[in-house]
Amino acid sequence: MPFTHVTQGAVAASELRPGHRFVACTMVGPRRFRRLGFNDVMTFEELAPPTATTPGHASIAKSGRFVLGSVAVTVTPHDGGSEVSWSQEFGLARLPEPLNAVAVWGARAGYSLVLRRLLRHPAP
Repeated sequence: MPFTHVTQGAVAASELRPGHRFVACTMVGPRRFRRLGFNDVMTFEELAPPTATTPGHASIAKSGRFVLGSVAVTVTPHDGGSEVSWSQEFGLARLPEPLNAVAVWGARAGYSLVLRRLLRHPAP
């Protein structure tokens, strides 16, 4: 997500286990001024890394005071690379439905931007 970084619970992928909790903070505004932001509290519920022949899967619950929902990711070996399937349920707590719909649209746009950039610049 743009403007987001992990502030708690960052570990190497090899250290991830079900129950691992981490917090990502999204902030906007210049650093020299008071910035607007929120914490996205997440917990791995399921985690099964892929192998050369079987898909991997992760499910993450979002349980913060502001961001709610879940993420499901599947990574499937495919033609010497991987195919990634990502689905997400997203909502903001204490926000009226019309504003929540706008927030969902913004989150979708942000995730699309990040995923397009990742696909354009694959890791070596």
